[in-house]
Amino acid sequence: MPEMDPRFGRQLREVMELNEVWDPRGLMTLPPGGDTYEELPLYATLGEVEFLDGLPVPEQNAVLIRAAAAHLAVILDYAAGRESDYFCAVTIDFWDEYDDGGLITPRFLYANPAREFFQNMSLLPAKSAYSAFTAECLDHSAEYVLHEQLDPYVMKSESWSNARVESVWVEHISCQVPPAVVLADPRP
Repeated sequence: MPEMDPRFGRQLREVMELNEVWDPRGLMTLPPGGDTYEELPLYATLGEVEFLDGLPVPEQNAVLIRAAAAHLAVILDYAAGRESDYFCAVTIDFWDEYDDGGLITPRFLYANPAREFFQNMSLLPAKSAYSAFTAECLDHSAEYVLHEQLDPYVMKSESWSNARVESVWVEHISCQVPPAVVLADPRP
């Protein structure tokens, strides 16, 4: 199972505390009558992760992905037995920045499925280079399942040849999206 890089454990914790994702208690229940989910970033500004600047950018991205996946397991361990209506995953976006040699952004997405969170959602199997990079960062661990979410406009127009991955979803095997949410992949 991926772990937080011990070289940056203190700094990663400080950044996650700053962005209110370190304490699992704050990621359990959404306010009544509000949105069906919340998606909070591991970091909000590049200045928050400048402690990674000495590493090559791909390694910086790997440190961020591994830290998010390791913390997801902590969140789900905390949630076990506390919330029966709970879903949490890591979503990774800013792949256009990645293509330009920049950093991706892992986010902690949490939801209460009874609020119909999955009702209008469609994900695809992981098959892009972004998912391959994410899987490699996670050492191809069997504890994680990856999916892809495409740009919502592409999903509606079904112009699959121009499909752009909006985010890669990292789900722990103990907390996965329902099978009906994952479509057969129509991409060429």
